[in-house]
Amino acid sequence: MGKRPVLLIGSVALPTATDVFKEVSEHLGTLAPSVPDGETGDRNIYVGWQSQRWSKLDGLRVVRELEIEGHISATLRWYEPQDGFDLRQIDFRPLGYAAAAINSYAEFKRLKDAGGFAPNTRFQVSLPTAIEVAIFFPKHMNEVLPGLEAAYGDELSKMLAVIPADQLAIQWDLASQTQIEEIRRYPGKDRWKREGMVWPMEWANDSLARLASKVPPEVKMGLHLCYGNPDDEPLIAPVDTSTLVDISRDLLSRIKRRIDWIHMPVPKNRDDAAYFAPLNDLKLPDGTQLYLGLVHLADGVEGATRRMRAADKYVHGYGVASECGLGRKHPTAIIPILDLHRQVATL
Repeated sequence: MGKRPVLLIGSVALPTATDVFKEVSEHLGTLAPSVPDGETGDRNIYVGWQSQRWSKLDGLRVVRELEIEGHISATLRWYEPQDGFDLRQIDFRPLGYAAAAINSYAEFKRLKDAGGFAPNTRFQVSLPTAIEVAIFFPKHMNEVLPGLEAAYGDELSKMLAVIPADQLAIQWDLASQTQIEEIRRYPGKDRWKREGMVWPMEWANDSLARLASKVPPEVKMGLHLCYGNPDDEPLIAPVDTSTLVDISRDLLSRIKRRIDWIHMPVPKNRDDAAYFAPLNDLKLPDGTQLYLGLVHLADGVEGATRRMRAADKYVHGYGVASECGLGRKHPTAIIPILDLHRQVATL
């Protein structure tokens, strides 16, 4: 069998973007059609980065804090408006993603021009959706969502003013959206208290469709569905891939521009046919690449082979990826994981 394409979700637990580009170039070669900068530095805590930034905004009151410990530590904060404050007045700009992308693209271009990547390799920017960051206003999501969507539009415009559209790939990350839909269908799955956060799938997908409309057709665009894994385990154990299939189908109907790839997670304990069976009903348009997140360092090639054998009964031509980003891994695990991606791509 020929080599399968490899998707790097976004975060990579290495010190700098230069380190990420160097190691991906050396260990994956041309297998990755697009390469992220690893979301290094403050961005390594996913949407928690925005949660921390908002503590400096006027008119907000912190209603909850959560300390994250480990080789990555951070304080997440949830907010509500101070008495009499209208959240629709907040200007969330800049979110900071454009500045980081522009800085990293310069290093990506330097390495690509030196032959470190294939000519058609793109620079990938992975972005949490507006819904993902609105959850830090759990009782006021409707009020902050328009301002956040506008801020994302501004970030995309700034990126495209510097990064050529035909060199850019944008990935939208749907962690909370995927989790909430699984909770809505199977309420007993939730092991967190999420009052006010069980929303209709269509509401969240409409927001993403509005964001996707801001991405020019010359830019490649993909979707990363996942269940989160802050402790290297999914926050929710999915019943099967039916939720993922339904979210994907709904987004394909709402988003009017091309979707170049969709990534779906595969927990390491799911090598059973029942998990993959709903993929039989997934009808992707020509040009949309499916990636299955079945690469796990814990059981290596052997585990990936078992999961692929189960998946092969229902879907073909998929690329390979990890279940979620690599930002929460220990840095010493990154090169072995990259090498494992390369090995699995040949199966």
